[in-house]
Amino acid sequence: MNTELMQARLKELLDYDPDTGIFTWKKGRPKAKAGTVAGYVRADGCVIVKALGVKYFAHNLAFIYMKGDCNHEVYHINKNRSDNRWANLSESDRSRSMRRAVARIDNSSGVTGVTFDNERKKWIAQIQINGKHLHLGRHDEFHDAVIARYNEEVKYNWHKDNNDTDAKRYVESLTVNKNVQP
Repeated sequence: MNTELMQARLKELLDYDPDTGIFTWKKGRPKAKAGTVAGYVRADGCVIVKALGVKYFAHNLAFIYMKGDCNHEVYHINKNRSDNRWANLSESDRSRSMRRAVARIDNSSGVTGVTFDNERKKWIAQIQINGKHLHLGRHDEFHDAVIARYNEEVKYNWHKDNNDTDAKRYVESLTVNKNVQP
């Protein structure tokens, strides 16, 4: 389906309020009345809307609704995946979106790119740059692994896309609370 046709069909089915980020059904459906909120919030916070027989991320539908296409990554400026207000959505490429990623739910260290190797009893630091995985070493101390990660973020200018990485917050907490320099 071409994007103009998809946008037109989407606007027949749904209303989108750019100030609230909420989609509502224009017409009643078997499981939803006209005017009710469309979609549901997934466990990871993303809003999913089933439209035109397909499940879509609401943030992608917002771009189709407002601009007619969604041929790029969309990210939430405030990192709240359920906040689909137009002012909170921005276009990006995959690399920039990954830089803004929050720590995964199964991340036990609390810092993206830092994990513990139970076999070797060492902390591993890593980062992905332009699709390439860079191993930043194994470290005896958590602190050293986070500093290695942070230094690579600085080297590759990650903080222009995401001024609030886990590693940066950790390093700032050290320098503020203990006057320690990374």
